[in-house]
Amino acid sequence: MNQTTNLSLGAVLTAVEDAGLFSSLCTIQSPSQAPDALGQQNLSTFTNRSGMVDIPCMKAPEFIPNVRGGEMMLPGWTSEHNSFHVILDGYYPTINQKDRAVIDGIPLEVMSVESDSQRIMTRMSCRRYSL
Repeated sequence: MNQTTNLSLGAVLTAVEDAGLFSSLCTIQSPSQAPDALGQQNLSTFTNRSGMVDIPCMKAPEFIPNVRGGEMMLPGWTSEHNSFHVILDGYYPTINQKDRAVIDGIPLEVMSVESDSQRIMTRMSCRRYSL
């Protein structure tokens, strides 16, 4: 059985770019390395990572085959989270789980990151919490 393909991943990505499917912009940010008043790493202040500002991307709701509770309600407050699947137009293997993605001005927590073996694109799973 012939399992070869003549279609390269680069050609597919070019077709996606030409179709205008990368309709959002993503900026990757890292938490500040400066210690807070207690001497611990400050995780509330983020700075843009060099070379990772306004990356064209595509963001879509993440399909979850089983319901894992996207809402938690307690007296006085409600917490919700939304999960997204993000494809970045480029190879960014240095994105870490501690980083955050700001897509179209909305900060998202990076849950997982993977880059393809052809070094063409990067996929991320991100989530947003709301109180």
